[in-house]
Amino acid sequence: EIKGLDLASCGGKLEGDLAGAVELLMAIHGFVLFRNQGHEPNESGVSGQYLSAEQQCALSENFGAGKLHSTHGVHPEAPCRDIFRLSNDPNHGFNSVGPEWHNDGSFCREVFGHVVYHVIKAPSGAGDTQFAHLGIAYDKLPSAGVQARLKRCASVNSNGGAVHPVASAHALSGRTSLYLHFGMTGAILETLDAVPHSTHVASGAGVSAPSLFGDGTTPADLP
Repeated sequence: EIKGLDLASCGGKLEGDLAGAVELLMAIHGFVLFRNQGHEPNESGVSGQYLSAEQQCALSENFGAGKLHSTHGVHPEAPCRDIFRLSNDPNHGFNSVGPEWHNDGSFCREVFGHVVYHVIKAPSGAGDTQFAHLGIAYDKLPSAGVQARLKRCASVNSNGGAVHPVASAHALSGRTSLYLHFGMTGAILETLDAVPHSTHVASGAGVSAPSLFGDGTTPADLP
């Protein structure tokens, strides 16, 4: 959690050194949190304290390539094209989005560097959204053999065909992390060490074959 920053007062824009420090913290920890941000912009008639769409977009542009890459649909109540508005009420935002465990943007060949989530109205109790550090997930795999095997694998997105390594080094931290989308994995490609330049292709989500690996195993069967 980062304290002491008033993101609304600076319009969401951070000084270069500060933006770099926050980006590095995200790379190391996987997630940073800013609480109680914003004023009362009353966008789309929504009351309360939160960042305006312009401020949220400016905050997003502090990181990565410094530009927005918006691939999503636009809800009628979204304040601008770059805000993917979600709600449990379909009149106010899209719902039933991403119910499976996933990395955002896996359908793109150039994946998202960062995603900025802004909770405007939270449920009174515990919500269903959870985040996990996929570097820690890789470290907790049951054996070095499983880690080595997943480094030989790539996933094929079923909604566009983009191919991404299942395990690779993070560009900033260098930490090996998993990259997964349980709802959009059409196939897993596995490079075999024993046969040069050979690859197994196994079907996954949305395809009839039950195996995710060429030898008939699923992730649950890995030692």
